[in-house]
Amino acid sequence: MITEEALPTYMTMLNTLDGVRDETGASDTPWANWTRAWTAEENRHGDVMNKYMYLTGACRCVGVRMGVGVRVGVAARRR
Repeated sequence: MITEEALPTYMTMLNTLDGVRDETGASDTPWANWTRAWTAEENRHGDVMNKYMYLTGACRCVGVRMGVGVRVGVAARRR
């Protein structure tokens, strides 16, 4: 779930790779199209899992948010 919630960070990283370079979010290259489609699909998974976990109380949502913050921080330092 933490991976799903950190998708904007992954999308930003993918957009910096040669061959993708989707700086405007509208590039027509196959890789740019794939990363946008993949991110949209994974975002839907994350939304469903987040709501399920919240509504059922299956996890501590505060802990998940903290985990997302850690993952985003690690990804930001790698750039």
